[in-house]
Amino acid sequence: METQQQGELTPQHSSTSYAFQFKGKTGEFFRIWIVNLALTIVTLGIYSAWAKVRQSQYMCGNTFFDNHEFQYLATPMQILKGRLIAFALIITYSVLSSVYPMAAAGFMVALVLLMPLLLLSSLKFNYHNLSYRHVRFRFTGKVGQAYWYFLLLPILAVLPFGLLLPYAIKQQKCFIANNLYWGDQEFKSEPPLGAFYGLFLGCIGVVVVLSFVIGAVFGLGALSSESGGQVMALMLVLGPIIYLAMFAIGFVANGYILRFMLNNAQLADSKINTTHSPWTYGFILLSNTLAIIFSLGLAYPWAKIRMNRYLAKNITMSKELDLSSVAANNGQANSSVGQEVADGFDMEVGLGL
Repeated sequence: METQQQGELTPQHSSTSYAFQFKGKTGEFFRIWIVNLALTIVTLGIYSAWAKVRQSQYMCGNTFFDNHEFQYLATPMQILKGRLIAFALIITYSVLSSVYPMAAAGFMVALVLLMPLLLLSSLKFNYHNLSYRHVRFRFTGKVGQAYWYFLLLPILAVLPFGLLLPYAIKQQKCFIANNLYWGDQEFKSEPPLGAFYGLFLGCIGVVVVLSFVIGAVFGLGALSSESGGQVMALMLVLGPIIYLAMFAIGFVANGYILRFMLNNAQLADSKINTTHSPWTYGFILLSNTLAIIFSLGLAYPWAKIRMNRYLAKNITMSKELDLSSVAANNGQANSSVGQEVADGFDMEVGLGL
């Protein structure tokens, strides 16, 4: 049985907690997803904005908290405008890469310098268009904070042998959690820094042991073989295992980080708790990834439903806050440009939910 992590809040009993429930079904979501995929291909990608809205509405509409569902409020035209701008930027970079490599390098530097601003816009857009009990979420982070947490701090973190990396990860996650509101109620999360450093050292230890074992196996194989054929065969067998092990370490680490954040989080005076196992979380992520790869993408709906269902059944919130008393404070909407550019260049931020 897993022991409670340092600094985590005491789990709440179900009789005093609000509970999540996810009611999505693989067959239903697969039908939405496959139709969306076909229409996106036929329309040369234009329908992808409508596809994203339909899928997000399905996921939110089937996620219940205290027997009330979430709502996704973005419109396809909002998504399409941002997606067209993101597509234009990606095409520009691709053309420059093949024609003017030096200009492409400058373009990428400019994009990197803009990325914190785009990520901030993405967070504001995503949360503004998420609603519960007809009260929107909102994100209040500032531009200067975004540049510190997502540009300057990561650079500083890798300089002294990566020793500040756990601190940087914690600060990024807390920046998101501590600037998030539901209506007029504020989220907060301050997990202990020691938990992140403990995880960091544990991951390094696993990698060192794994490297030693692999090196020993290769060494024995080289000594016992008369030619390089057996060593090559050994490499072909161990290569995929090494990659899978590295991915698994990362997935499990993400599970621990999510648990650190949630078990130290609260909305107003209501404490949030998760009972998910980081190892089970990592296994689900790894097996989902493999299923999607080997099914050529067809397992995506099953993987998405599977993870959402697992997380929903493991997260609760204590009942100090009366949900019906929360007042709306809708704030200001942002465009979807930041989100679409971040997606296009495969950059992701958030708490992992």
